[in-house]
Amino acid sequence: MHPLDFFPGDEVQRIKDKIKQVFENKKGEVTAYFVTKEMKKVPYYFNGRRVDFNGVEYLIGVGIDISDRIEIERKLRDRSEEIQKLTAHMERIQEEERTRIAREIHDELGQQLTCLKMDTAWIGKKISPEDKMLQQKLSSMLSVIDDTVKSVRRISSELRPGILDDLGLIPALEWQSQEFEKRTGIKSIYKFRVNDFNPASDISTNIFRVYQEALTNIARHAQASLVETSLEETEGYVVLKVKDNGLGIDKVEASVKDSLGLMGMRERALLFNGELSIEGERQKGTIVTLRIPLATIKSNVI
Repeated sequence: MHPLDFFPGDEVQRIKDKIKQVFENKKGEVTAYFVTKEMKKVPYYFNGRRVDFNGVEYLIGVGIDISDRIEIERKLRDRSEEIQKLTAHMERIQEEERTRIAREIHDELGQQLTCLKMDTAWIGKKISPEDKMLQQKLSSMLSVIDDTVKSVRRISSELRPGILDDLGLIPALEWQSQEFEKRTGIKSIYKFRVNDFNPASDISTNIFRVYQEALTNIARHAQASLVETSLEETEGYVVLKVKDNGLGIDKVEASVKDSLGLMGMRERALLFNGELSIEGERQKGTIVTLRIPLATIKSNVI
């Protein structure tokens, strides 16, 4: 029998090519299914080398049954898929809880503080203008109430910005860019070049959270004075790019496994088949790039 007789029809040409490669390059390797005499397909790893004997070229090869390895790899893939599904489920639950808490804080606490402010103002009108001490105290109370109202709005927005649900992802990213500049004093430029970009709620939320985390890292570590953000469509992907002019992150720091922020960003990217890359150079800034396949977005359009 010829060695090719031990391989199924769809593998024969590939094995021919590998045998040819061995005679041309002196060595080669391939993983293929080997057919036993019981006609059972068994995955094998083959390693071949060319040898010269008495002026004749021969191929000597070794085949190793890798059934156990293939099974372990399958189980690992299945486990990885289960973990990703669980992660996505936990993220959805977390976002739903954030939305609920944000609404309760905004509606209930906001209403109560408004009533408290109105009552305090009413009392102020009933107090004699000559009673300077009470007037000052009430003025101070009104100032505290106003500050608390602002805090309630800020906390509610940070938990779940209503603009993301009401107007969509692009306005939410623009709003976040403006809020970042107000809060940190770092100049923030935002440009978008996409049309009809209206992904499903889960995708929008994850893209928005990746952007938030990127800005948080800049505020904490970069010591930057400028952040440039762009959202554009190119080569079958929607690309979100966040660039700063800060200290810069090197490859070692970008690949650190115990950085929870970076891990979270990468996990969120994987949830919708996206790719996250972080590039930086010392004293020249960092670029965070999120690439989302258009096919994934179109299959999940609202």
